Formats: sequence, structure tokens, C-alpha cells
Amino acid sequence: MNKPFSYLALMLALPIAAQAQPTFGSAPRDWAVMYANNDVDPELEGPAHGGRPPHHQAKHPGGELPPYLAKLELSEQQKTAIKALIKTTLGEPGAKRDEFRDAVREQHKLSFSSEFSEDAAAKLIDNQLAEQRRAMLQKAKLDNGVFKLLTSEQQLAMLADMAKRDH
Repeated sequence: MNKPFSYLALMLALPIAAQAQPTFGSAPRDWAVMYANNDVDPELEGPAHGGRPPHHQAKHPGGELPPYLAKLELSEQQKTAIKALIKTTLGEPGAKRDEFRDAVREQHKLSFSSEFSEDAAAKLIDNQLAEQRRAMLQKAKLDNGVFKLLTSEQQLAMLADMAKRDH
């Protein structure tokens, strides 16, 4: 390609590229900063509205089966039992999400206030860690309950599929 022509093309392209919109829309500020500073209306999920980028919600709490069971041929009785186990173990989808969001907001408010104290921040963090521990233990119990509802052949197939993903 002719060098003067390539420089001309570059000079013409730069002003156009400088006016390009961000990938997630035209948020007035970076969405991560807005989310961290609690400047985001929780109802506005799309960053084109100044919110955070859309998230893909997990399907299984709402009545669908966990993705690790997708390749198994489950009987209708197994599917019903697994869905019931999920509902009794996890409750309604998103029930704890608001509590978690409030705890994060409380921590941010404390961090950016004149009343900040290391002890108060440590207490908030300890509460969040305790909740995370509880949720992880609940998930482990749920996974074990689902595992016990499978036949031995299904258990082996699921473990083999998980082993492939780990490597």
C-alpha cells in the first residue's frame, strides 16, 4: 500500500474513532465506578442507562435443573425431586440478593464517611464472610442431595464429565 495514502486514511479515521461510543452504551461515567459508588439505580440494568452491564441469571433456582445435569438422562421422577430439593434448600430466587446488596452498600457508605473505623469495617466484613460461608455450605449440601438422587451410572457419568472440565 502507498505510504502517503495509509497516513491519510489514518488521519481521517482517528476523529471518527475518537467519537465512537463505548462498548456497553454511552454511560456518562464508567459503569464500574458508578456501581462501586452506588450511583446506579438497581432497576436500570443496562449500561446505556448508566447502569451496570446485563448479567445472565442462573436458571436453576427458578425451577430449572442445574447445568451439570444437562447431559444426564433423568427420569421425570428425578427431575421433580431435584426441583423440589432446590426449592426447599434455596427458597425463592433472589431472596438473599437484596440483603447482600444492602450489606455492600453499607460497607461503601462506611468506607467513604467521616465515621469510618477499622473495627466497624471489620465487623461488616465478618458478617459478609459469615453469610458467604453459610451460602457456600448450603450449596454444597444441595449438590450432595442432588448427587444422592442420581443412579450410580448417572453419578459416574456426571463425575466423568466434571473431570473433563477440570483438565
